[in-house]
Amino acid sequence: MKKLGSPLLRNTTEGKVVVIKLGGKVLTEEKKKNHLLKQIVELSKKMSVVVVHGGGPEITKTLEKSGIKTKFIDGLRYTGKKMMPRISEVLEKINNDLVRRINLVGGKAVGLSGEVGNFFLAKRIKRVGLVGEPKSVDTNLLKLFLKNRIIPVVSSLGTDGKGVILNINADAFSSALALALKAKKLLFLTDAPGVIGKNGKLISTVHRKEIPKLIKNKIVLGGMIPKLKSSLQATKKNVRTVIITNGEKGLDSGTEIVQ
Repeated sequence: MKKLGSPLLRNTTEGKVVVIKLGGKVLTEEKKKNHLLKQIVELSKKMSVVVVHGGGPEITKTLEKSGIKTKFIDGLRYTGKKMMPRISEVLEKINNDLVRRINLVGGKAVGLSGEVGNFFLAKRIKRVGLVGEPKSVDTNLLKLFLKNRIIPVVSSLGTDGKGVILNINADAFSSALALALKAKKLLFLTDAPGVIGKNGKLISTVHRKEIPKLIKNKIVLGGMIPKLKSSLQATKKNVRTVIITNGEKGLDSGTEIVQ
């Protein structure tokens, strides 16, 4: 991995926002997690940072121990009523761990969930159970922390505004937050080094107009689909830079989604 003086850090200026979504093995591999969190803390000295996470492999593992099989539909985890309490427990555990680690390496973090104060409202996608798609985001709570240089660490749960908690795909959740906060950068930290082409090599740049074709031709599959769809939504509006990476060569490595 690159040192903390990567271009992403050098080119930032005061008052800008970056939303960073952590996923995959980033949440389970101790050495990698600590290294990335140190970079995030360093970045938070130059930009306002929001960290978003899902549960990924940990949720699957926990559900399997309870005898519940995991099913994905178009990259989204089907979420039944019996699954939601266990998903909430896993997300809370991950959230507490990330907050603790960020604080230990010199940052200031606070743990949140999109259901807190109903700040993240979603519309239920019935075909995948208690899963929602972003509807609206009240950024007042997040801005209060960002104003005081505190890193909100947010788990990807929301509500329908009527008391029903919904599981939100963390990629879509991150994109919605980035749009609402008018973020300059959106980073997806995942297991893959970026978008991989038919030849098995990394595609360093993807133009947003190419995304539907990549999905239709099944060049990208599974969890990369919601990342690209979220990137499409983000770059369509006011997010200037979207990067998909595993962070092994720095936070600015991987695939950049451009206009």
